[in-house]
Amino acid sequence: DSSSFRAKLRACCSRSGVASWTAERLLEYVRASVYASELVHNFEGNGHSGLSLEIATHNATEYFPTSWELLRLGYLGDPENKRFGHPSSPADAAEEGIFKLAPFRGDADLPADYEEASSRLQYVALNMMRVDTGNPYWGEVAAVFSASYWEDAVAAAPID
Repeated sequence: DSSSFRAKLRACCSRSGVASWTAERLLEYVRASVYASELVHNFEGNGHSGLSLEIATHNATEYFPTSWELLRLGYLGDPENKRFGHPSSPADAAEEGIFKLAPFRGDADLPADYEEASSRLQYVALNMMRVDTGNPYWGEVAAVFSASYWEDAVAAAPID
């Protein structure tokens, strides 16, 4: 709760009264907004991004699988396919570089098993405005997860 933070709040939010809220009230408001938000994951819908409409709508799992899990489950062809390994995958490079996750132990830096594949991230956008489009740069199809779906299953991370 610094003076520079308060100055920025006054500049943008004086008319609404938010600038005068205590730090605790601001934090509770942000938390409540996040907990009421949706998560959105965009993908191509053609398998190129690791997910297809068929997998999204008909997969037999009780969760939304990551690309690494899809690879290990055989949805993307041979689980030992070297084109998915490090450093050819931007996701793998970000997960090891930015998020400091342990490198995969398998050949060509691929996940050695399903447990290792499931330790990686699902890339989503926090949809506080509840506009169900996500980021179309990552694909024209958006999977929208309501707060009730993800409330017990999400760890927050910075954007990469």
